[in-house]
Amino acid sequence: MSSARTRLVLYALLSAMEKDLRKAISDYVLPFVELNEAFGEEVVSGLVDRCRRDSGDLSEPQSLLDYTNLSDTLHVLSKNSAFLGEKGRKHYRSISSRLNNLVPVRNRVMHTRPLQFDDYVLTFETCRLAVKSHPVLWRELSETIHKVEDDPAYLLSLTISSPEGDPETVLHNLPTPDFDDTGFIGREEELATISKAIKGP
Repeated sequence: MSSARTRLVLYALLSAMEKDLRKAISDYVLPFVELNEAFGEEVVSGLVDRCRRDSGDLSEPQSLLDYTNLSDTLHVLSKNSAFLGEKGRKHYRSISSRLNNLVPVRNRVMHTRPLQFDDYVLTFETCRLAVKSHPVLWRELSETIHKVEDDPAYLLSLTISSPEGDPETVLHNLPTPDFDDTGFIGREEELATISKAIKGP
């Protein structure tokens, strides 16, 4: 699979995951807890900054959900998992470590940084596990997995946009870098791990 297609698949899956997590917060947490209490002052302050930089609407506090990223939503659900119900709470606790492992992957994808060799497998396996164990919480993700697998044209409709209010974003007309294709140059640790696996005990 080309690096460009790999990045688009990861973008589609991670975006769907963020949508499902935002919906879980909207449906299960915010009806019972004020946004400031649910997120904490530090996170809310960051969301307000992103919204302002994007000229977003601050009149409705819940609109700040659109400016959350994977790390934000995981933090909120970890803090308020009791509102997910018994099944939802158990599911989230069983998969939370795997979800947190996707935060660096999400950042590499969204900021067009070089991908790690196991990013694709790690993300796809986590997404499949999430959908299989609690399909109600992951409807958007389930639909996206089906689109990725069954509709090759779906990926062509995607454009990776910069994160909202991303301070690292600099406007330019350069193509997305394909540093992923440079192999293991500068990746001594990964190279040593693979060499050890090939040579065996």
